[in-house]
Amino acid sequence: MKISDQVIQIAIPDHWSTTIPPLQHSVYGAAIMYNIFEPLVHRGENGLIEPMGAKSWERSADFKTLRFNIDTSRRYSDGSYLTAGDFKRSWEEGLKMEPKSSNRSVLDTLYSVKGFDLFAEKGTIEGVRVLNDSILEIEFEKPVRTALEYLAGVRYAAFKLVNGKAIGTGPYVAHENGKSLKFTPNPYYRGEETLFQEVN
Repeated sequence: MKISDQVIQIAIPDHWSTTIPPLQHSVYGAAIMYNIFEPLVHRGENGLIEPMGAKSWERSADFKTLRFNIDTSRRYSDGSYLTAGDFKRSWEEGLKMEPKSSNRSVLDTLYSVKGFDLFAEKGTIEGVRVLNDSILEIEFEKPVRTALEYLAGVRYAAFKLVNGKAIGTGPYVAHENGKSLKFTPNPYYRGEETLFQEVN
């Protein structure tokens, strides 16, 4: 990663509402959060699903199970390393949070995961399994051919709450102040692109 000495100003037409991934419900929020957090996979420039938080994945022949090999070299802005457990914890914490809109966005995929119907009772989703620090497995009740497309959304990114603020493994750290937001580089980001010294 290289850091430019350039500081840039950006205006967006509306407030982002939240910087906590599972509560993301707007286009502006997604645009902001993709600079802070990384989901398992993302849509590349050619529109195809590409690795991000996961280095690779495999799908069962019946399209009911996805197994992800997590990139544990990625680091949060506090220096801690990403693990498979971070995704499970992030999704389950997100389901317990008060939604910012009538659409609880993480339900788009999680409602079809095995054991989701018992989440309110158990506080965990049986079909989201952490096999070790680097292997995350998701088992669906029925075949879901579009699961990767849903999981590419930033609402499914791993995050940690530190002093009430959500941090991620993405290129920037967000510093929120009312209707202003400042990005500074995540010192542990492993990408190769050049980052701005500051984005306001």
